[in-house]
Amino acid sequence: MAEVYKVVTQTVIFLGEPTEETDKIMIALCSDQSSTSADLPYESLLSRPWFSRVWIYQELVLSRDPWIQCGQHKIRWEKLYALTKERTATKKGLRSWDSFLHMTKGRKRWRQMQTSAESPTPAARILLDTLIVRRGMGVFDPRDMLFAHLGVVDVQSGDGETKKLLKVDYNKPAEQVYTDLAHYLCVASLPVDLFRVLSYVDESYCQKREKHIPSWVPD
Repeated sequence: MAEVYKVVTQTVIFLGEPTEETDKIMIALCSDQSSTSADLPYESLLSRPWFSRVWIYQELVLSRDPWIQCGQHKIRWEKLYALTKERTATKKGLRSWDSFLHMTKGRKRWRQMQTSAESPTPAARILLDTLIVRRGMGVFDPRDMLFAHLGVVDVQSGDGETKKLLKVDYNKPAEQVYTDLAHYLCVASLPVDLFRVLSYVDESYCQKREKHIPSWVPD
């Protein structure tokens, strides 16, 4: 699907049927009523299930011209962000807004990578940042938390053995996928990021961890 999103002219992201609140938001935004946009109940839009699904990230990031549609109304993603930018700054820390902000940054970073010969940010750090922000998103298969994000991160640098650690392979059990991911991050990351990798071995997740996964591996 990543290759499809890269070549299509326009992508319409359908959030579902509208409510009174989402209609109010979309009508105001589509008509450029920026003077009232600060008071709109954006959470009712940003909390739609689409925003919490793991595979949709590449749909947004890789698309040339993504639009958000709810009910009959639609708006370009860039316009949605531009009209809500000031509100976003005051909502940091809220999961729905943090996800929205990170998705926008990820899209901008991907655009920059396409016009630059070399990404200023190491691939391992981009991958780590992405997985941290999107940790806990909805997946049926825990391996998809990694596999769904590889399309938007250039992990082709490094030697052959290092790149093999992130190869999409559903024959590998989840614990092996996460162990290989942690191995890759430790090998490919800058020294300053090594402790960040290990800091996400969260004790509060111990009861939910994959069986047989090493104690030093975040999941």
